[in-house]
Order: sequence, then structure tokens, then C-alpha cells
Amino acid sequence: MANLLYTILIQPLVSLFSFVIDFSTPIVSLPFSIIALSVFVQLISIPLYIIAHKIEKIEKDLQKIITPELAVLKTLYKGEELFNRTDALYKRLHYNPLLSFRASMSLFLVIPFFIAAYNTLNYNPIFNNVYFLEMFNLSNPDGLLFGINILPILMTLFNLIAIKSSNPKKDLFDQSNTMLLLLSIFFLVYLYNSASALLLYWTSNNLIYMIRLIITSKSPAIK
Repeated sequence: MANLLYTILIQPLVSLFSFVIDFSTPIVSLPFSIIALSVFVQLISIPLYIIAHKIEKIEKDLQKIITPELAVLKTLYKGEELFNRTDALYKRLHYNPLLSFRASMSLFLVIPFFIAAYNTLNYNPIFNNVYFLEMFNLSNPDGLLFGINILPILMTLFNLIAIKSSNPKKDLFDQSNTMLLLLSIFFLVYLYNSASALLLYWTSNNLIYMIRLIITSKSPAIK
């Protein structure tokens, strides 16, 4: 099953990522082909995220109706009666609790892109002894600040700014941002010692996404 999912969801992305790098390398240097890949991925993912956010809105709107009604039912009924009343509520709203994953649809979109980027860029031999602006070797962790890797820290910083920019009225550590914050921490820890090629991609990716969110948050008409 895992192999089938990889073949269907991940392998086409890996092939696409490799194609973009191969296509852009004659035009720009290999390090900048990684940034070109980030731009490309951001562009092709825009329609996907628009669809994902619409699906998330449907789920969140339903939860605004369901949650208070469930709270009332739980205060009035217990056991089988509560189960029957809850089931009736779901049927009235044409809702299935299994659909609750829709509230995190945009997070699920990150997973195949993450795996594809990891498999394409992390310790790929084509980046051996290739340097980004003579600053760091793409095949190794950057170690820019006395051995401390700066790219994963920048990647995380840009992501936190993006989370805040997506809803400026909410506090960064609002409960609604819990999954996004946990994902940011996961990326920081998991990718900290990865090859700079992969970190350059994710840092560029998060920077572009952050800029796009800042622009759209100030200009709702172009969202």
C-alpha cells in the first residue's frame, strides 16, 4: 500500500522536481535552480491551496454549528440517548465525523511536497562540492554561524511570520495555529542537519510563501 501511494503521489513530484532542476540549470547555476524550483512549486501549488482552503472553510463553518449543539446535547443526555441525538444531528446536517480531517486539508498537501523535495534534494550527489555564493556547500549542513546551521532557523522564522500573516488578528500562539506551529518545530528539528540544498529549497519556499501572504493580507482583493 505504501509503495502504491508513493508511486501515485510522490514519484510524479520527484520526477517533476528533477525535471525543473535539469531544465533550469543551463539557464542559471545549480544553486539558483533550487530557488527556481521553489518559485515553480509555489506557483503550481496556489490552485491546490485555494481548493484546500475552500474545503477547510466548509468544515469550519459546519463545526461552528455542530460544536455548540453537541455541547448542549452532552449536558442534557447520556449514553445511548446522547449517541442517538448526536447521530440525528449529523444526519440533519449531512455530516460525517470522519470528514473532520478536512479542517487540516492544507497541512496534508504539504506532506507529498515535503517527501518529494527530501528525496530529490537531500544529499543528492549532483550537489557535491557545489557552493551557494561561496558561502556553504550544498551537499552539507550550512554551519554558517560558528557551526550553527542558519538555514533551518531562517526557514522556521519565515514560516512563523507566514502563520502570523495568514491571520494578523490572531495571536501567533492561538490554539487554531497549534498544528502549524508543531509542523514548524518538526521541520526545524527533522531538517536541521540536512543537506543545504534541501534547506535552501525550504527556506526559499517559506520566504516566497511569507511574502505572498503578507501581500494578500494587505490586499484582500487579490487573495
